[in-house]
Formats: sequence, structure tokens, C-alpha cells
Amino acid sequence: MLFSGQYKIGPLPTPSPGLEYEVVAEKEGYQMSKIKNGVFEARKLAEVVVTVTDSSDNSPLSGVLLSLSGGDYRKNSQAGNDGVLSFLSLWPGDYFLRPKLKEYKFEPQSKMITVAEGATVQVKVR
Repeated sequence: MLFSGQYKIGPLPTPSPGLEYEVVAEKEGYQMSKIKNGVFEARKLAEVVVTVTDSSDNSPLSGVLLSLSGGDYRKNSQAGNDGVLSFLSLWPGDYFLRPKLKEYKFEPQSKMITVAEGATVQVKVR
């Protein structure tokens, strides 16, 4: 998918002799490549959004340790008060998800997730 956008910076002071400016683009969840000075190509990376609920009353379950790994990626984080955790800036590929919380059993106990470029994958765990 190709999008065209614009940006504006400045005003910047006139550079003194020997001083140059370099423009760098960054945005979480995207890989930015500089094509030429001031021109960038953006590639949207994937994300996995995990929602954890209690199976007895379907209420959000906070504090669950969620482990996501695949390739060189490894991250362990806890679900927030709303029972949701987002893993951002993922490269396309296969990832392994495992939820953990003392004295709880989860369905699914673990899950293989395949993500495509720029995709948002929603996963529900009970």
C-alpha cells in the first residue's frame, strides 16, 4: 500500500558555515527508510493485541504475564487493568504466545500466531 504524506519542520535558524541539518523520521510501529534528503518510505509493522478475561464472568483480568516470542523477538509483559496488552513493531512471521498467572489455567494455554506485514492480530485468552 502506498501513501503520500507531507510534513513540516521549523523554522530552523540559518546554519552557520560547516553546520548542516539532517531530517530523521520515526513513528512507533513503522520502519522508516530514507530515500533521499527529506523523502522517506514507511513500512507498517505488525502488532498483536491480546485481551485476557476471566472465564467465570468475562471481566478483564489484569496482571497476567504474557510472553511473546518468535525469531529474534522476545518480550514478557503484564496485561493492564483492562486486561489488554499490545505487542507492537513486529516483523511478519510466526510468534508463540503463552499466558501465565499463578493458580490460573488459560484457554488457550499457548498459541502460535502468524502475522503478516502491517497486520493487527487480535487474540482472546480466557
